[in-house]
Amino acid sequence: MEVYRYEIIGKHTNKNRPFFDKKKGLFIFKLKGNYNWWCQAKLFNNETGCYDYYLLFSKEKFCDTAFKCHKDDFGKYRLSVSDEFKDWLIEYYDIDSGNFNIEYVETINNYDVYSVE
Repeated sequence: MEVYRYEIIGKHTNKNRPFFDKKKGLFIFKLKGNYNWWCQAKLFNNETGCYDYYLLFSKEKFCDTAFKCHKDDFGKYRLSVSDEFKDWLIEYYDIDSGNFNIEYVETINNYDVYSVE
C-alpha cells in the first residue's frame, strides 16, 4: 500500500534492485547478460538541460577506457564508478530510496547500452 498524504523519511534500500553502496563506493546490480567489460558514459539531454548517465557493457574490450567487470558470489556486478558518476548517484540516492532502474537502450557495434535512472 502506498502512502500519499505524507512524505516518508528513513527509506529502505531494496538490495534486490540496483543500488549504490555509499560506504563502499560501489554501484551494485544484476543484469541478464554475461559481460566482461564495462564503461561509463553520459549524454546531454536538451529537453532537461542535464546529462543522462549510461553504462556500456560488452563481452570483449571495446574501448581503451573499458574496465574489467567484477561480480560477487551472487552474480551481481560491483562497479567502482568515477567521481562524477558517484556524485550523481549520491544526489539521486538522497532524493529517493537509494534504488535505481537500469534499462537496456540499444546495441551499438559490439557493446550494449543501459541507461541509469
